[in-house]
Amino acid sequence: MGRTRTWGEYILGAGGAAADATTAIHPECLYATVDVAANATTVYNGPAILFGVYVNTVLSAHLLPIQDGISATFTVGAASLASPTEITTTAAHGLVSGQTVTFAGMPGDFAAPLNGLNFKITYVAATKFTIAVDAGAFGAYTSGGTVTGATTVAWIPASSAVGTMFTFPGVRFENSLIVNPSDAADGSIVLAYRPV
Repeated sequence: MGRTRTWGEYILGAGGAAADATTAIHPECLYATVDVAANATTVYNGPAILFGVYVNTVLSAHLLPIQDGISATFTVGAASLASPTEITTTAAHGLVSGQTVTFAGMPGDFAAPLNGLNFKITYVAATKFTIAVDAGAFGAYTSGGTVTGATTVAWIPASSAVGTMFTFPGVRFENSLIVNPSDAADGSIVLAYRPV
């Protein structure tokens, strides 16, 4: 009986050579090359398992999120009277800079400029982010409102070098597999995944 291959061998071949990154190693494993300089790219629509990511060309100094098409909604707990305005959620939001969010149920002066509209966020902390809205002349935030954004399942570290391989122990995406680069990101990657 042969030995069990590692995740790296499963994805890139027994030698782990860069040339293997776009060669199918397993009959059920698919490969997709994604230019991360573009906007969000849907790699696969439907449930899928991500096995790994190989860096084809060096990634810029931006964290690269890989998202599920399923959205997550968070309750807003505070909004600052500033430009840009800082939004605080009541629980960790899991968002990264460059992701798009949509607001609903925001109160008072925040209602018309936010509700039902999409904004790219800038990450500040686990429960905080900013959006490009000048709320300096708004009345104080009272309570209420939600923010919805795509669920980030995996991240590729900033400034990852050519030839770097990231393996995942069969991370499942329930709705779709989306590479959503932050603003001004560039580089390219190969994803190894299998529809389920």
